[in-house]
Amino acid sequence: MQNRQEIWDLLNSEIQRWYPNLVAHYTTPAPDLDLPIAICEFFENIPSNDTIWSVQDRLLKPDHFFTENGHRVFYQENQNVTCWGYAEKSREKDPPVFLRSPDTPQKWMLDAPRLSLFFLRTFYQNLKFAAHLPCLVGYANPLFRNWLWQNFPELPFGRCQWPGFPSVLLTGKDLVIEFEEANEDEGYVYLTAQTQVCFQECLAWSRRFGFVPDNN
Repeated sequence: MQNRQEIWDLLNSEIQRWYPNLVAHYTTPAPDLDLPIAICEFFENIPSNDTIWSVQDRLLKPDHFFTENGHRVFYQENQNVTCWGYAEKSREKDPPVFLRSPDTPQKWMLDAPRLSLFFLRTFYQNLKFAAHLPCLVGYANPLFRNWLWQNFPELPFGRCQWPGFPSVLLTGKDLVIEFEEANEDEGYVYLTAQTQVCFQECLAWSRRFGFVPDNN
């Protein structure tokens, strides 16, 4: 997905699909903030409601961005274990996003090739925290994880560094699946359903493969 407008169009349509009752809030960044074009487009055209972006981690308002180790921070992990930013000196319209290492704060790791893709991916990751969406979460055995891998395609946004490297998103009809530490045979998995029909299917899969959700 190369066209930034296509990314914003998809993100808007997915917000409408997963949050049908949302009263959208938008922000117009002040011109003197000297922000990348992608950041301005996001805030002006995409709902920045806390119910989407700040239930767990926190999307900062444009005038609250701050600089740390040469990176302009715009998104913070809820316990400040890590944060996300772009290179402060970048002149790119849609610059890469870097994650501050949770273990070595002076180290910043590439987490998304473009800001726009970071927002799209983060939207899908945040669905598991939405109060109106049913979600199963738990430590999945290899049999269940392999079955999910074989039956659902990976979203083409790249693998990310947080919360467990690599974190990977799969998708199905009315369903988003997230693996933490996807290279391991076992590990945490989140299944977030848009409908009760889909959620009941997830429950049936969990029984079939002996998956015991933490939130069962």
